[in-house]
Amino acid sequence: MIRSVFVFLHRWVGLLMATFLVIVGLTGSLLAFNNELEHVFASRLFAKPHFGEAKLDLATRAERANGLVAHAHVASVRQSGYAGSGHSGVMAKAQPARPHTKFLTLPAF
Repeated sequence: MIRSVFVFLHRWVGLLMATFLVIVGLTGSLLAFNNELEHVFASRLFAKPHFGEAKLDLATRAERANGLVAHAHVASVRQSGYAGSGHSGVMAKAQPARPHTKFLTLPAF
């Protein structure tokens, strides 16, 4: 009697845990392809390449970012993304009177 109760509990608890672990494994493996999936399903969020135009260097992007954020200066510029994306992040530090930080993403056109 007691053995059959434990077999029943072991079977159903194990099946529930296995279902949970499969779901966690499948959804977690999607994170490895996050950038590619965003480009496929949300391509409107990314800048389109402008063929025939020269790409801007990081210094020019920093100068443009200085003009976009009032009362701030560019603290750093970094190039990020996978091959062909050409996005750069600009960290703008506020002046002491307005202590907050903004992060801008500028397309590479």
